[in-house]
Amino acid sequence: MMMMQNPAADMNSMLPMLMMGDSEVDMKSLFLMTTMMQSNCDSTNDQMNSLLPMLLFSDSDSDSNSNMKTMLMMQTMSDGNRGLDLNTLLPFLLMGEDSEDGDDSLMMMVMMNSMSGGLESADGFANNFNMLLPMLLGGSSDDSDMDMLFIMMAMQSQAPGSSMNASSMVPLMMMDSDSDNQDLIFFMMMNSNQQC
Repeated sequence: MMMMQNPAADMNSMLPMLMMGDSEVDMKSLFLMTTMMQSNCDSTNDQMNSLLPMLLFSDSDSDSNSNMKTMLMMQTMSDGNRGLDLNTLLPFLLMGEDSEDGDDSLMMMVMMNSMSGGLESADGFANNFNMLLPMLLGGSSDDSDMDMLFIMMAMQSQAPGSSMNASSMVPLMMMDSDSDNQDLIFFMMMNSNQQC
């Protein structure tokens, strides 16, 4: 993440770190990574496009629902909600496994609406945010609901006229009353030292 703060950093250098180990990339890590990418004062859209194949490939054993959440998160956190190119996304959309769950279709509709500028107005954002809200509130408290929580917080941080940005939401996600919060303190120290 610290490498991504440097506009001259080569995104290909992140490949070994992303592919290392068997664990998939979770939404919390993805939110933190894209928050750091936003802090480098450059357009993040090229970085989003170059990272997406690596993230989806490292998550290849999971279902299409998880892949759709990854793509929606990357799209939401990009500049102007226009970070992912349709030509980049199309192979992943076509290769995805068929799912009887309607959540994939709903998330794809929100993502396509975002790519066409549908989230640039307050009304457009509210409509899309409200469509995803039942996915967060309707299920049990498992990892799937936690993934949706991060996506909804990411959308809120990019909403037109919102007073909350991604950096201000990080403490809400990482704070733990049973911990000394050293990870949170280290992250906030890194993120506050920006020479922009």
